[in-house]
Amino acid sequence: MRCPARFAARLSQAFTATDSSIIVEPDDIQRIPDIERNGFCFSDGNGVASPLMFQAILEARPQGRNIKKGKRTTSVVQVRIQGAKGVISEDPTLPGSVLQLRPSIVKFEANDHHDMEIAR
Repeated sequence: MRCPARFAARLSQAFTATDSSIIVEPDDIQRIPDIERNGFCFSDGNGVASPLMFQAILEARPQGRNIKKGKRTTSVVQVRIQGAKGVISEDPTLPGSVLQLRPSIVKFEANDHHDMEIAR
């Protein structure tokens, strides 16, 4: 990287306080395009998860151990996984256990890191 500020920002990602949540199988991760219109990115830093995946993420958090499906208020979590940093929201239309990442959420490639971390 030639830009010192960008390099420092990428380096500082390693020092964000996070808690480990779940291990995501490689087959459960999909790459999808950003939503762009008229030169603007409307999905910058946002990924989505199926209800099954999102529920597993919430239940794995220390404060989420007692969450029951249908009795929660959380709809978005900030995550780190495979060099991706951003928020994940639930998409009720996705079947099975699926995590979808967009190019704008992936800051660097780390495809061998399957542990999802949740920002505090």
